[in-house]
Amino acid sequence: MIFNELTGSATNFTVQPDTVHFIPNNCNNRGLAGSGFILAIKDKYPKAILEYESWFEGNTTLNSFPKCLDKYNSLFEMGNIQVVKVEPEVYVVNMLGQKGFGDYGMPPGRYESIEECLRKLKVCCKGVVGNGKKVSIEACKFGSARSGLDWTKVFSVVQEIFSEVEGTWNTYSYDETSQFPSYYKV
Repeated sequence: MIFNELTGSATNFTVQPDTVHFIPNNCNNRGLAGSGFILAIKDKYPKAILEYESWFEGNTTLNSFPKCLDKYNSLFEMGNIQVVKVEPEVYVVNMLGQKGFGDYGMPPGRYESIEECLRKLKVCCKGVVGNGKKVSIEACKFGSARSGLDWTKVFSVVQEIFSEVEGTWNTYSYDETSQFPSYYKV
């Protein structure tokens, strides 16, 4: 995989021909979309958040990549993902990598859960490549900031897991001087 660092929003990219775009979205295990990057997702792709909330409520009817993932992935449990088609060739990947909101005396992000989510996303990416399409992952620095994890460590896991996957990984950072919505700022 080719890894790029870009300035901007992971929801504001150009869809490339013959390419499936995945947007990883680190979610909490309480079914609430109240702050952070998830609000940018909610603004542009409200369906992804409605499906996340529905998943929390026990409705598991939508998962665009069920053949890539085992039946246990449909459970609303830490380390599982929900892949939601929001546009042709664009999918939001709701990843259960945050336990609560930091009310356990430690940061809410969980390295092991994020790693498990990423391994499942890798399976989906390999399925796309196996079907003759390109893969592009459009990611914010999930797990850091509000989840309290070190992005350097998270990205190290990203590189380890995706190093042999064909495609592009774009990590977006907002520019302090830009006019990004307040939910990008920590």
